[in-house]
Amino acid sequence: MSIESQPRIFTKSNLIYISLSITVAHTLHFIVNSPLSIWQEFPPKLPDSIYSSICTIPLLLFMSLTFEPIRTRNRFYTLLSLALIYISIPISFNNGNYPISLHNKLVGRSAVFGMKMLLFLKLNRTYKNPKILKEFKSYLWSLFNWRFDSYIISPKSDNPLTIKSPTTSQINEKLINQYVSLKEWMISFIFNTKHLFNVPWIASSPRDFWSVRWHLMFNEIFKELGYLPARNLFVSFAPRKIANMMGVLGALGFSSLFHEYLIIGQLNVWTGEQFFFFMIHGVIMILWEVAFGYEKKNEITKSKRFLRWVLLLIIYLIFIPVFIEPLIRKRENLLRCFFSKYYTN
Repeated sequence: MSIESQPRIFTKSNLIYISLSITVAHTLHFIVNSPLSIWQEFPPKLPDSIYSSICTIPLLLFMSLTFEPIRTRNRFYTLLSLALIYISIPISFNNGNYPISLHNKLVGRSAVFGMKMLLFLKLNRTYKNPKILKEFKSYLWSLFNWRFDSYIISPKSDNPLTIKSPTTSQINEKLINQYVSLKEWMISFIFNTKHLFNVPWIASSPRDFWSVRWHLMFNEIFKELGYLPARNLFVSFAPRKIANMMGVLGALGFSSLFHEYLIIGQLNVWTGEQFFFFMIHGVIMILWEVAFGYEKKNEITKSKRFLRWVLLLIIYLIFIPVFIEPLIRKRENLLRCFFSKYYTN
């Protein structure tokens, strides 16, 4: 029997199903054998492994249901429910006295992977045309793909790089192909991955700072889930400039919700300072474009660019305490998160 005809046990989908089955079985075993007193309060105090499993089950379920296109409305709302449950679990358990390093990692993972879930649903909710089924990519494929116009595992090319040898067995040939694929992925990762930040300290305008130099990894998420929905909502009844302004506020508003989620989940405090910080920068960006957006690039001299850089630096120095102070007030939690081995709970 050839290798290709054998059952492919270790496919990506089967690995997800196996992981999901083990995690669910572990959780159910605890639920069945746990005393009723544990469930008399909410959130219940669970062992660390069960808490991690409960946070992981919605993610694995979402992965297992997204290996094929979304064809029905019920499937879409099921996936949306899983995404919202996955995002809400760490927030619900933030008073559970779990190890800070564990809880903060689960909060961060839920925030990032949860945004990727919502982005996946937005981009794939209308896959009903059979002509574009070939373009579909599963959620697992996109989960760790933060690159533009690239791929996680390189597809088979017309001229695959294989070592032709009369003594090479089918197994060795398969291993060689996997090695070449992994090598191509690493090369593409190095050269096709955008930096998380692109020297933000030299930005000469708020648009340059937020759109080109800051958090490039989340650029697509903030655009698809914040900017475009807000702009498209207003463009039907308001002038395009007003709609674009609302889009800017929508993108920074979504970014503020993301940061507030991290503050609430990891530090168990909510003051609204993160929301104010990002929304005021949305207003600053709009006012900046009104004041300086009419000038063409070739009309901006070096002296003007320097003066604008100084003005932008002053503005950021004024408002940066609003962003930093919530973290400083709970600095012990952050130290425990990053240097947990030096702390005891």
